[in-house]
Amino acid sequence: MNANENLMNPKPNRLLEEFFIAWRRIYKETDHVS
Repeated sequence: MNANENLMNPKPNRLLEEFFIAWRRIYKETDHVS
């Protein structure tokens, strides 16, 4: 099952990483808002 998933999504972590980095950037900008 994992093999098929990997074929369909070779690097799902990459998208998650990009999203996390973007979210972290926004959070840092609005850090003063608390």
